[in-house]
Amino acid sequence: MYALIEHWELALGLPRYEYISHLIFNAGTATYSHLDVFGFVMDLLRFPIHAAHHPRRNIQVNGVLSKDNLGYAWQCNTLGHYVLYRSVQDLLLVYTNFTQRSARVLWMSSLDSEPVFDPTDDWQLTKTHHSYQASKYQIELIASELEKRTVAAQESGSASWPSSSLEETVAPHGEIHHLIVSPGITSTNMSALLNIWIPGWRYLMVAAFWIVRLFPLHPLPIAFFADRPLIHQWHVQVRFLGAPHVLMSLFAAAVSSVHLALVPLRHVPTARDAAQLHISPLDVEYPHWHAYYGQSQKAPARVQALRFGSENDRWGNERPGVVAVPVWEEHPNAGEVLLERFERLYQAFDVANAERERGESGGGAVNGHGNGNGKAR
Repeated sequence: MYALIEHWELALGLPRYEYISHLIFNAGTATYSHLDVFGFVMDLLRFPIHAAHHPRRNIQVNGVLSKDNLGYAWQCNTLGHYVLYRSVQDLLLVYTNFTQRSARVLWMSSLDSEPVFDPTDDWQLTKTHHSYQASKYQIELIASELEKRTVAAQESGSASWPSSSLEETVAPHGEIHHLIVSPGITSTNMSALLNIWIPGWRYLMVAAFWIVRLFPLHPLPIAFFADRPLIHQWHVQVRFLGAPHVLMSLFAAAVSSVHLALVPLRHVPTARDAAQLHISPLDVEYPHWHAYYGQSQKAPARVQALRFGSENDRWGNERPGVVAVPVWEEHPNAGEVLLERFERLYQAFDVANAERERGESGGGAVNGHGNGNGKAR
């Protein structure tokens, strides 16, 4: 969605439902300019797994704004989801009150999420050339902050915080849980934004995915290409795990979301459980161009959140998996700061939208809601 008014219009159309039990945010876009084809091919040959899981050759442009004069990728991928959540929060609460079960909000992140922005002066991601990765990382920050407050509300019995402006962001008694999911890597129409000039590139992409899924986890040594006798030595040294996050169908990519939507919450591990379950950010190997590269030297690696992703084995058997997202040590309170900014923007746009609706309706109740706000009540 490209304008926040569309989120309110969607939310105002939802009261025909008695309640909402699940929200799954799956929208995403990027301000791609092009694909560095030569660089991507070289990465694919040298670092097949990393090139697929954490591509660095998808060139993006910065400074792109939305109709609301906000960061385009940021609004589409992050803020818009938050606005929709807050707009239908009451319907989620109706479900919890009616069924005595927790509602769930599934925030769609990405393997490509990365803290590649300045949270002090570029939180709308207009300056960074990696707005897609940064917007997905902000998803993880916001979702983990909301879940932290949800758990605290459950334990204390109320959503009481020093900053009273954030009390409404979570359910009063922690009835709405926030989970982070990832669809893995698969071929979608979003790749058309890369403006690839090679004829038949979609078929080449699918073929590359099939091949990469069978590759080892570690990058290939240069000697592999220059000295054939080293093939046997290389086979012995590396682990033939394949690329577990490279999926061959949209059905497989949906496994994580479906699983998290249906599995009992008591069986869903949290960041608190990471140490007990031996889930660590150090379990994941990142390429040298990634912000998390070398984090094994920054012990202990604290866990910010758990990201549940779609995976498969080398033969295509789907399964849900989990990855520990490390704390952004340079900005450990980034989630709280972002949540405050998101909420202020939401409140400002909510008031502006209510005034617009009131003007269109002649000054009476807005869309049937006497309180005049844009929430679906």
